[in-house]
Amino acid sequence: MNEYEILYLAQEQNEDALYLLYQKYESIINMLIFQKKAYIRALNIDYKELYSICLLNLNEAIRKYDADSNVTFTTFVSSIFKKTINNFIYKQSSLKNRILNINIEYDDNNCHIKYFTNDPYYIMYLTEKGNELKKIVKSHLSDFEYQVYNYLILGLSYIQIAQKLSKSPKQIDNAIQRIKQKLKKLEIN
Repeated sequence: MNEYEILYLAQEQNEDALYLLYQKYESIINMLIFQKKAYIRALNIDYKELYSICLLNLNEAIRKYDADSNVTFTTFVSSIFKKTINNFIYKQSSLKNRILNINIEYDDNNCHIKYFTNDPYYIMYLTEKGNELKKIVKSHLSDFEYQVYNYLILGLSYIQIAQKLSKSPKQIDNAIQRIKQKLKKLEIN
């Protein structure tokens, strides 16, 4: 019996067919959850709850899948699992950190609220994106330009960078202009 026959029987509520599909897609659910284990640990998410939600969505996917579509059932259900896992992690990070996302900053003259994100999921996402961006930038800049770029990111002035690298401010200015041109070609601001 091929997968489409099993799927047809499962749509007809055949328990043996449903069991076979649950067995087959259990490993995909586990793999996709494992890929997000850093987020799951950081947010202290209950693995069993996430797994249960994926199984419920598998049941829904079985009912809604159209065999005449151009997408295989495996692709269809895998995309549903990914979306389910990502949405669950996002919702958990929002709920658990709602209070932590607001800090009150006070100085003698002003008292105002600033929003800082302490959301571990968002911080991990930004870290991953930052690392990807650094690799791209580094591959397009010379070693000297990359050093200048890193000091610029830290907020150092031309003169401070020149002192750190034992170069003239004009050399630093020229390097910054080259960096801007290269980043503009990459459409990175």
